[in-house]
Amino acid sequence: MKPSASEALQVEIARREQAEQALRESETRFRVTFEQAAVGICHVGIDGRFLRVNSKLCDILGYPREELLARSFQEISHPGELENNLAQLRRALAGGIDTYALEKRYIRKDGSILWAQLTVSVVRKKSGQPAWLISVIEDISARKTAEEALRRTQEELEDRVRERTAALQDSERRFREMADTAPVFIWVSDAEKGSTFWNQAWLEFTGSRFEEELGNNWKRHLHPDDYRDCEPIAQAARQARRRFQVECRVRRHDGAWCWVLDTAVPRFSPDGVFLGYIGSCIDIDDRKKAEAALDESHQLLNAIIEGTTDSVFIRDTSGRFTMINSAGERILGQKAVGKHVGELLPPDTAAEVIAQDREILASGETRTFEIAIPTATGLRTHLVTRGPHRDAHGNIFGVFGIARDITELRRMEKSISEISDREQQRIGQDLHDGVCQRLAGIGLLAGVLKSKLAAQWLGEAAEAAEIARLLEQTTIEARGVARGLYHVDPGAHGLMTALYELAGNTQRLFKITCVLRCEEPAFVDDSAKAMHLYRIAQEAVNNAVKHSGGTRVEIVLGETDGAITLTVRDDGTGMRAPQQASQGLGMHIMQYRARLIGAHLDIRPDSPRGTVVICSVAQESKHHP
Repeated sequence: MKPSASEALQVEIARREQAEQALRESETRFRVTFEQAAVGICHVGIDGRFLRVNSKLCDILGYPREELLARSFQEISHPGELENNLAQLRRALAGGIDTYALEKRYIRKDGSILWAQLTVSVVRKKSGQPAWLISVIEDISARKTAEEALRRTQEELEDRVRERTAALQDSERRFREMADTAPVFIWVSDAEKGSTFWNQAWLEFTGSRFEEELGNNWKRHLHPDDYRDCEPIAQAARQARRRFQVECRVRRHDGAWCWVLDTAVPRFSPDGVFLGYIGSCIDIDDRKKAEAALDESHQLLNAIIEGTTDSVFIRDTSGRFTMINSAGERILGQKAVGKHVGELLPPDTAAEVIAQDREILASGETRTFEIAIPTATGLRTHLVTRGPHRDAHGNIFGVFGIARDITELRRMEKSISEISDREQQRIGQDLHDGVCQRLAGIGLLAGVLKSKLAAQWLGEAAEAAEIARLLEQTTIEARGVARGLYHVDPGAHGLMTALYELAGNTQRLFKITCVLRCEEPAFVDDSAKAMHLYRIAQEAVNNAVKHSGGTRVEIVLGETDGAITLTVRDDGTGMRAPQQASQGLGMHIMQYRARLIGAHLDIRPDSPRGTVVICSVAQESKHHP
């Protein structure tokens, strides 16, 4: 049954209402989408005028809606892209394309430039004719700014790469020039320990070509023994990526082996990747030869030090032994290295040695001393020469010394001195009892002959009288010489008397002024000491008479603070240098006699001219024989 007309009308009305409602909802959705889109959307007439624009487009271009609707896109387009935009539009309107997109610049209301992505679609009528345009405009200024910054950065990077490449090429050129003119061997290796570069000095030394040394071919120049020793060191350093240094022998082009010091430093890329090594080899052949010679010299010196019977030692500034040879330890009877002098010698002797060491350290001079050391065989006298031990910079850090046992020498010298003294006494006795008596007898006969000749009034009487006078004078002088050869009288005034006679005899015999000054009586406590002091004075006076060329000799004897001081000075030419005090037999005899009695002897130039000999000895000597 067909519906009635009214029913059909109601159905049609409902259908239309539904269609209108759907249309309204569609328009609402379109309007909301159009207005709330995140990009600019607009409808544009085919003449370019804006027909409808959304809020986003107004925000992008900076125009109020009303002002934008009063303009065309041509007015706000940058001239740089406008022609391309119009050309694309013409194609679209002509039907060649339905949609086109391009990047272009817009001029905002405030005059600033805006980059945007434009997408245009053509809306056509049912007849196919274009009705209007739908344009979507997206602000891409930030992206373009980033692209521009990236472009500039890329250009700067390319410029830097070009500059860096040129710098690297220049650096490589300068490196090769430097390496090839360097007086050392320079090499470069890669991470796999194969060599990639050798400088000209190496090529000339080995007589090789550059390409022959690449890789591991350079190893053929190394001494086999040294390669076995050095390769583990280099391998361990390579694994640890650290610096290493080895000494090895390299064969020269003429076949000779020469020592070099090879120093290798690891190379790394900027990001820390190990690239290999760069190394240099320094010629140390002369140094190795010098070291070998020095080692041989050290061995020879050690053999001499250990082979000598003299004690050789070194002590630090505190008095501890840092070195001593076997002979020295035999003298001390024990090991001495690391021990202090006070642990090895009696307290008095140790104190004396320490004081002498301090004197040497303070003065920086080498000195010679005599010291008595108790041993298993008794007290032994040693002549010790000690001096400052210096480092390479001249700084004193100890004392070195050489000690020789002179016990037997001193005993022999003492015996010789005693024999000499006895022989002098014998000669003096014979001279007094024999020669002087005969001279006295001849003098008497000469006196008788003078009397007889005078009684006969003969002229020869005067000559006989002169002979008698000369004989008397000679007898007096001979007796003086004889007395000088006797022992000095050990009495209280014995030394003073003997020195007085020495001065008188010297003045009479040599016709120079010779005087004794003794302002206060000086008494010597034993005859041996007096005898040696007298002999020292006698030797000093004889030296002054024979060698000084002076006209006056003065002998001074005095006693101060329990010490006897004997001084002999002349006004002669003096010594040219202090070293002369240690030259000549007479000087040695005086020094020996002074040692025997524990005296201090000083021989030096006097002021303003001449020479002075000063001998000082304590009345109660602590000298050890």
